[in-house]
Amino acid sequence: MTRSLIILGIRGIPAAHGGFETFAERLALWLRDRGWTVTIYCQGSASGKREEDEWEGIRRIHMPVRAKGPLGTIQFDIASAADSLKIPGTILTLGYNTGFLSGYLRARRRVNLINMDGLEWKRAKYTVGPRVFLWVNERLAALSGNALIADHPSIADHLATRAPRAKTVVIPYGGDRLVDRPTAPLARFGIEPNRFFTLIARPEPENSVLEIVRAFSRKKRGVKLVLLGKYDRANPYHATVLEAAGPEVIMPGAIYERLTVDALRAHSAAYLHGH
Repeated sequence: MTRSLIILGIRGIPAAHGGFETFAERLALWLRDRGWTVTIYCQGSASGKREEDEWEGIRRIHMPVRAKGPLGTIQFDIASAADSLKIPGTILTLGYNTGFLSGYLRARRRVNLINMDGLEWKRAKYTVGPRVFLWVNERLAALSGNALIADHPSIADHLATRAPRAKTVVIPYGGDRLVDRPTAPLARFGIEPNRFFTLIARPEPENSVLEIVRAFSRKKRGVKLVLLGKYDRANPYHATVLEAAGPEVIMPGAIYERLTVDALRAHSAAYLHGH
């Protein structure tokens, strides 16, 4: 029997955005090696039309999007959900931002597992309108998903206020054992093993990036802080982090190259995590 999984809710693979994309990439490759057929929907297409291709044995379906920003993401999610009805298999939806689509899939007798992520509607970056939209969609997803996945017991406790607890399973994220990673990738940053700290996070207020950067930059440390992430001065929060960074803070942007990221993690004096 062919085992088939369809992944919705991310921008696409290879990972070049956030944690969900990295998770989808790693999961897809792991399942591929075990005989699964994996299909992943990717936001946007070069031709402006629906396109299909293959990446590392994973089927990718590129859906065109006309709108930009959040509206474009909603448009993409709707188009992907409708298109996925043509493909047999279990659906895995990452996030509940468009939870109303879960009811749509359930009504068409499709099995939809939802990784519910965190409390999106509480994020400081959202105004009242988006918060209400996300709050409603969280409830819709929790009610209509066949099963809910939480990455931490505290998230499972929260989801128990939205749906029966038995509907939720806790699956923590895994990680690679970083043993004997080469130090050569560190040269581009001008750092030495165990003479720097690492912080890898999306630049959002809830990840405490600003607090960490401010605290680290208050005085000379004699070590570096390598901060990975895409920062844009046009974004007020990003601009505040950039201004707070002292001379010992290195900000090379978003890096997805595995050898470099592994070297930073393996040879850091410590990893700073403010999520």
